[in-house]
Amino acid sequence: PGVELKTQTYEAQSVEQQLAVLRNLFDWLVTGHVLHTNPASFVRGPKFSYTKGKTPILTPTEARKLIRSIPTDTLVGLRDRALIGLMIYTFARVSAAVTMNVKDVYRKQESLWVRLHEKGGKHHEMPCQHNLKEWLQEYIEAAGIAEDPNGPLFRSVDRKTKQLGANRLDRQRAWAMVKRRAKKAGIDTPVGEEGRGISMGQRQLVAMARVLIQDPGIIILDEATASVDPLTEAQIQEGLEEVLRERTAIVIAHRLSTIKAADRIIVLQNGAIIEEGSHDALMDQDGHYAELYNTYFRHQSPDYDPALAFVSD
Repeated sequence: PGVELKTQTYEAQSVEQQLAVLRNLFDWLVTGHVLHTNPASFVRGPKFSYTKGKTPILTPTEARKLIRSIPTDTLVGLRDRALIGLMIYTFARVSAAVTMNVKDVYRKQESLWVRLHEKGGKHHEMPCQHNLKEWLQEYIEAAGIAEDPNGPLFRSVDRKTKQLGANRLDRQRAWAMVKRRAKKAGIDTPVGEEGRGISMGQRQLVAMARVLIQDPGIIILDEATASVDPLTEAQIQEGLEEVLRERTAIVIAHRLSTIKAADRIIVLQNGAIIEEGSHDALMDQDGHYAELYNTYFRHQSPDYDPALAFVSD
């Protein structure tokens, strides 16, 4: 009944996420011997289905292909690469990007930061990834707009001179440019904006795509699958397998499915290391990790045996 009442106020996906949080909380209490059983493990979440949105997202390969296809021997090319790169790395809306002024690209300590103008007059500030930093600096320098801090960052092309003018690039022309660049790059995926039709799991996959574009040698993931439903977790897990391949990764997680394939797992309790090893080795030890693993999978694993209260291997 409680779940049914929740669905009258919240979307089914939100209720499932809340239920997932409660399951994890009670699992922790069971592990700490505060409770004998997890009362949420037998509660069924609301039924819902994911439909494919109208706005497919670019794959990491397509994003790299789009950026690399933009010629940078012209000022317009430098502008377009900077604008598209900004949207890729910050997940900015077209409107938020084109309303930026030159002063919205600024230095803070040793890093270059950007300030996005969101809806309702809100601002969102973040540091630039190294590629985006390079693209923005090259564009601003080539355009000669550094001394015009209150002027628009992304400017339209003067029809007579074919050079960037003083007027702001509007949303419609910017959006048309993105579609035109995508078509020239041979990308068949329809490109959409503002994340319409993209689920929470897909948004996290987009974030992972940005990581792949950066191609870092070391990745740190902190609770990459926390508080999401099992289907979304499965989607994210697929993305993680690609992100972590042939890279050094430090993964912080309570959901052990995220770290099951790790070469080395370190179990912390009260700030101290209590166990260390691979998944199989830790399961053989039948210690704290094995207890956590079995507790976590009580209500999720298809191999769970309620009579034995642990996962069969």
